[in-house]
Amino acid sequence: MNAAHTAPPEAQAFWLGDTACPLLGWYHAPNSPARTCGVVLCAPFGHDYLVTYRAYRKLATCLAQAGFPVCFFDYAGSGDSADTEAPAVQAWTQSISLAIKALQGKSGVMQVALFGVRLGALLAASVATQHHVAALALVAPVVSGKSYVRELLALARMSPIPASPDPERAVKDDEITGYLFAKTTQSDLSTMDLVQLVPALSLPIFVGERDDVAGQERKLLAALSNHDVTVATQRGYAAMMSSDAHNSEVPTALWDEIAHWLSTRFERQTLNATALESTPNAQQIAQIPANGCVLNEELLCFEGLTGVLTRANDQVPARPLTVVLSNTGGNHRVGNHRLYVNLARALAGQGFHVLRFDRGGMGYSRPTPLGEENEVYAASGVADMGLAMDYLSHNMTSTGFILAGLCSAGYFAYHAAVQDVRVKSLIMINPLTFQWHPGDSLDQKINESIHSTSFYANKFWQLKTWKRVFQGDIALGRIGKKLTERFVQQLQKKFQIGKITEVRRNFLHLENRGVQLMLVFSENDSAIDVVHGELGVNAHALKNRTALCIETVPYTDHTFTPCWSQKYLAEKIILRLNHALT
Repeated sequence: MNAAHTAPPEAQAFWLGDTACPLLGWYHAPNSPARTCGVVLCAPFGHDYLVTYRAYRKLATCLAQAGFPVCFFDYAGSGDSADTEAPAVQAWTQSISLAIKALQGKSGVMQVALFGVRLGALLAASVATQHHVAALALVAPVVSGKSYVRELLALARMSPIPASPDPERAVKDDEITGYLFAKTTQSDLSTMDLVQLVPALSLPIFVGERDDVAGQERKLLAALSNHDVTVATQRGYAAMMSSDAHNSEVPTALWDEIAHWLSTRFERQTLNATALESTPNAQQIAQIPANGCVLNEELLCFEGLTGVLTRANDQVPARPLTVVLSNTGGNHRVGNHRLYVNLARALAGQGFHVLRFDRGGMGYSRPTPLGEENEVYAASGVADMGLAMDYLSHNMTSTGFILAGLCSAGYFAYHAAVQDVRVKSLIMINPLTFQWHPGDSLDQKINESIHSTSFYANKFWQLKTWKRVFQGDIALGRIGKKLTERFVQQLQKKFQIGKITEVRRNFLHLENRGVQLMLVFSENDSAIDVVHGELGVNAHALKNRTALCIETVPYTDHTFTPCWSQKYLAEKIILRLNHALT
């Protein structure tokens, strides 16, 4: 077995908080001798949470190497944690308090410092006024909650997703880019102001400023003029806060500066504490209330890969097949807008066991065998799918597997399904490609990606389309070139008499094996043309139509951002599985 597969994890996942709303946390044990202070990392909200996740993990590693015990966790209602009916801001600040308590219990430290980026910084400062916190490290902090709310609402209004005339398929005013953002949340955040918290903050504070646009840190620093404040000399915020997690850069120099700043304030000493591995309360299974039933969620680490296994309690009859979801793009296993968490819990409520896990180089999983991290289409991903199925086969009763995934996860599900006869059903959602070659660029693929051909055919006759062309708002040349390439490719495949492409051959192979197939597209997504180019319009190249289901979902985008579309997707998948596998 490859040594990279057997290396111990750098951190261990555990459930913290109370049984009514368990929170997922990662404990990073400190290098000995440990410091006299631990650090709790407070995440930002929504899209910021996804793109900074890898950077947060790297900061936790950096601080642990410097001797600090660290807890990185998900707030209630976010990430892998359980949902809650409590008001969001209250739930978030209470989650930080619970993480402080958990870190103190595991490490033995009495002093705790808090770190946060954006909204995580504002929440950390708010908690610091209520608890005895030893230090604060704030990067690009939200200074005015009211301005932050306005910023998010403006972002929501700029959404390119077409508006639906159906109120059941419309983006509600209580969601932001796929995340719930209730009116009470907006109201509670609007009352928070970091400058107003300054008089209650008598502790060392580190401030890292934005390096993309002028933020409000100057106003904060002016209010902190009589405090023990250190301003970062290193930058890296803008490169970290990218449009997508796969090209988010870790601000290593800034993290080193924060670790050094904390190290000068807290000495090393031998603590009367035990490592997490011997801590008896390192809970690995939690009961999660969801969809009217109670689910068991188990934290797994196998062959250096990490994941969460969700299954219903004994009140729901178990299905014989297990669903496997691997991470999408550079996002970790929770999925875009928690799509995978919600999907896994919906499927578990129907009796399916569901594993959502990170392939090598993603989330908290080990690097790939080549030492790569954040390689979205790393070649080892197919083998990782096999490792997940091997683990599940050896540790639970299952007669086979359902592989499902969005975009790149669908790509790996497809290739694993072709190779492994244990796969009984394949669900691909908006696949970007069926084939990936060494040297291919994900950024280039995304930049070259356009809407489906049918989208442009419909828009061609609309007057407003040509107005936008003459105004220069539409890259007509790039779109025309891409549409021409599609047409030529389709002609080539149509007239390759007697020849079958590799993708078509693979799908015919799956069909002959009796694998149930489901293809899901967002209306107008380029994935439609990707599939049409390989399998023909509506996959007419396949013979057994009863083994194939094609769903096209209007008024959504590539990642199913609107909350209604995430729920609709889960319902359609459940309906398909119930029909095909009974």
